[in-house]
Amino acid sequence: MAWDDILAEAGDAFMDAFAEKTPVILRPGEGRPRSVKVIIDWKPSEEMTGGQPGSFPQIAISFLNHPFKGIDPAELDLGTWKVDVPIRKGEPARTRPFHRLISVDGGEVVVLVR
Repeated sequence: MAWDDILAEAGDAFMDAFAEKTPVILRPGEGRPRSVKVIIDWKPSEEMTGGQPGSFPQIAISFLNHPFKGIDPAELDLGTWKVDVPIRKGEPARTRPFHRLISVDGGEVVVLVR
């Protein structure tokens, strides 16, 4: 059995064990919004570039690599997909755009959101 196959089989159990208590709303560009389990990693804020004062949040979100329970990487469009996620722990969720694909394996898809 290949490593990606093992990760895919373990994905549901991993999300059940480590996902946030409240699912997020995934907003595919062309599809219907749906509630999905995720693991959120709030990163330190990054300074604005181009002489702009201030900073913006960076949030790494791990989704299940699955077309209905998470994200199918073949369908992911970073230019149009968004997610409702809290900017900081304990805050209400806000709709944020996907910024960059961090990694993909058989079990999960990790995306950076700003």
